[in-house]
Amino acid sequence: MKMQSGVKWTVLGIALMLTIGAHIAAAATYSLECNANKQGKITAQLNTYRFEISAPTNPQTGQRAGQTRYELIVHMPVQRAYAGFVQAMDTNELMHTCKLTETESGGVVRPGSGAARPVDTLEWTFQDVILSNATAMGSDGSGPSGGGLPQGGLQVTLTFRSFILMARP
Repeated sequence: MKMQSGVKWTVLGIALMLTIGAHIAAAATYSLECNANKQGKITAQLNTYRFEISAPTNPQTGQRAGQTRYELIVHMPVQRAYAGFVQAMDTNELMHTCKLTETESGGVVRPGSGAARPVDTLEWTFQDVILSNATAMGSDGSGPSGGGLPQGGLQVTLTFRSFILMARP
């Protein structure tokens, strides 16, 4: 049985809309919980994060020339944890562990996971964490993306010795 062109495009369009809808429904939330020596537990809700691994190389030989560097860069809105992170940065405080939790609310299976069910939660646990940079950002809301409301946030760069990644269905 041959499918007519119009029906084929309609079926393809419906499949595309369902796929996009599944991705939209799969909104993620991010939280960071750090156990600091002086500040105690600092918990923050995050807007975004970026995890970077870099291995320095010798420019002449191209060979590895040092320790692998791990960085986590997070963006958070103004909240109670803001002051805790700024204080920890100011005092060069060591945090024994920080746990970043990414929770999906939807039914999307992560590409390449081979899982039959969706991954609901990813937990990154970082050991021996130091804040290497903290930048406060703000806007009076008058810009094109400001929407007329004042906005503020904090970008924090954390460096650490090692990490563990766990996926929880």
